Amino acid sequence: MDLAQKQLARAQIINSVYDAVDGSEILLVQVQPIVEALGLSADYAADTLRYLEGEGLLEGFWSLGTPLPQAVQLTHRGVVEVEEARTQPALPTQHFPAYNTFNVVNIGGDMVGSAIQQGSPGAQQNVNTAGVDAIRELTVFLRDRLDELNLSPEERDEVTAGIEALEGQLRLPTPKRSILTACVGELRAVLSGVTTSIAAGEVMHLLSEIRF
Repeated sequence: MDLAQKQLARAQIINSVYDAVDGSEILLVQVQPIVEALGLSADYAADTLRYLEGEGLLEGFWSLGTPLPQAVQLTHRGVVEVEEARTQPALPTQHFPAYNTFNVVNIGGDMVGSAIQQGSPGAQQNVNTAGVDAIRELTVFLRDRLDELNLSPEERDEVTAGIEALEGQLRLPTPKRSILTACVGELRAVLSGVTTSIAAGEVMHLLSEIRF
């Protein structure tokens, strides 16, 4: 495989792991079902996992005599890069192509590979209707009241990027829960220090009402 295909496989595996454990750095997930769903050979998947491990993005739990680790676990660095990609899905990261250019696999339930399906870019846990409505209300409010928040130019740029990312997801038939979560988290981090206006208090209330 060429370099682009290698980067794609790396991105698919680590994003599938991230979805399976919902971004946890504590939980483990079996990797065999992910590899099978992506159609990768055991040897190629092992090389890919070794790369991700070598870059400090995940940790594998290997056993003698088996080509693949029994399970893998995300590192903090891995979580940060996956969430960076999902917050700005049209842009590549240090190790991966743009998030909106590839498919992942979704592992449900007890994370032992009992429920595997090939995912499209929208293959995620569904976001409930109330959560979508709350996010839509937040984006409308921010568009209308952005000037009242007294943001620095850098903060304004970050908030505007977050609004655009959320609006892009809301236009999809099935918004990606992981991207919505990452974007809302970024907005909360930026806006939590802005307390000098009535609008700031209202936007923090809207953020607190969002439930996935």
